[in-house]
Amino acid sequence: MESKENKVSFIEMKVSIIIPIYNVASYIEECVQSVINQTYSNLEVILVDDCSADNSMDLALKIISQSDKSSIFKIEKHNRNRGLSAARNTGIRRAAGEFIYFLDSDDKIIPECIEKMVGVLKSFPCAEMVCAGNSDYDMRNRHFPKNIIDLKRIKDIFLSYSDFPIASWNKLISRKFILSNNLFFKEGIVHEDLLWNFYIAKYLKNLCILPENTYYYRHNPKGIMSSNLQKQCDSMDIIIRDAAKHIDNKSVFLQLRFVLHAAHLNYVKRYKIEKQIVLIRYLGAIIYLLRVLSR
Repeated sequence: MESKENKVSFIEMKVSIIIPIYNVASYIEECVQSVINQTYSNLEVILVDDCSADNSMDLALKIISQSDKSSIFKIEKHNRNRGLSAARNTGIRRAAGEFIYFLDSDDKIIPECIEKMVGVLKSFPCAEMVCAGNSDYDMRNRHFPKNIIDLKRIKDIFLSYSDFPIASWNKLISRKFILSNNLFFKEGIVHEDLLWNFYIAKYLKNLCILPENTYYYRHNPKGIMSSNLQKQCDSMDIIIRDAAKHIDNKSVFLQLRFVLHAAHLNYVKRYKIEKQIVLIRYLGAIIYLLRVLSR
């Protein structure tokens, strides 16, 4: 039978939801309302205004003011547009919850999202991260164990590109784990989640899987993933160099595979050679990788 003490600590665990906001007027009301609708009560919600050029913040503040949960919201404002990574980092530094949850402002979550994720921690209290499925990645059709403590398996999960959702959103992450390992996002780039995963793989020792889809991802035509090709490719070059510089002696092959695969993806994207013969393409990617690392 569960002790009263354990039950109280479970109920009282605070979760900090971090929502960066930049030019999402078409979506922000649904996003904020999905947080207001959460069935889990011990929340703080940090909205980071990254200097939107539209009325995103006005719309967010309006819907918050009409809610009886307005007290859980905190507003952080940048004095200039600094990008998604910087906005998330601001949220991390402001967060007071034991666990952090990233939510992009053009997406939304189901009402039971946080409650279900915290429920996993009730069964596995030593977990440093809980990951669930989303509308783009159906976790119900995957065959992950509920709790993964095999370090090589964790590294394989986070350093692959198809076996696991690479986005930082829809993951409940220990704030202590983030801070103790300095797991902030690299600023000034896009595709920042890739590099963040590389460092997550170095330190994560206890991962839990919630085999349900709790997050609605929206393909926003004006979002970061639609940024100009030059910015995307230059960012990937930075990620490749950073990751290659920090390969350690733990699962070297998996880290090398990550770097090579990133180089291959960027080589194909930069030069638009998707139809090139595979062998030639990979030889070209290796040459491209060496060129990137020599800069």
